Amino acid sequence: MTKFEVAERLAAHTLVNVHPITGRRHQIRVHFYSIGHPIVGDLRYGDKKVQRAFPRLMLHAQEISFELPTGEEVMIEAPIPESFKAVIENIRETDAMR
Repeated sequence: MTKFEVAERLAAHTLVNVHPITGRRHQIRVHFYSIGHPIVGDLRYGDKKVQRAFPRLMLHAQEISFELPTGEEVMIEAPIPESFKAVIENIRETDAMR
């Protein structure tokens, strides 16, 4: 199971916040592909011709939390990389021209 919420809608793309529930391998990629919305830059589950236009897979674990055996909850945050931001900005500009 994968929960998601729309963060931003563009002409041909949608930026989403995703929360995988079961933690299966490639869960997010498979779930979005199965509903006809492959992740931008995904050469495994997307159309290779389309996806090669993007320099990276557009997935980023911005925040992850888990519970230690002691019961303590740990949260790790990672800022969004510049390479990710650059692709989003390029998509915004391209979509704005459509």
